[in-house]
Amino acid sequence: MRDSYLVTGGGGLLGHHIVDQLLARGETSVAVFDIAPGKQDSRTRVFAGDISDRQALEDAVKAVSNLVPLYEKPLNRLGPVWRNMYYSHRFRASRTS
Repeated sequence: MRDSYLVTGGGGLLGHHIVDQLLARGETSVAVFDIAPGKQDSRTRVFAGDISDRQALEDAVKAVSNLVPLYEKPLNRLGPVWRNMYYSHRFRASRTS
């Protein structure tokens, strides 16, 4: 099974570049969670929502295997399962080769 990625804040300047890099290296399952996701590549799945909306964030996180959080503090409210996903994948998601 291929990895899938969720970039929280993927509509912002840094997030958009991370999404572009994931797609450029051939990742086929990339998603964005942002209150204002902006224009995204057609290959990107978009979850529009506020980072403070726990249910919306949980729904988005459940759809992926790797989390690239550009908002760290609110993710702590999601509990140990999602915190563990964050800490175990935070560097894998940013590799470039």
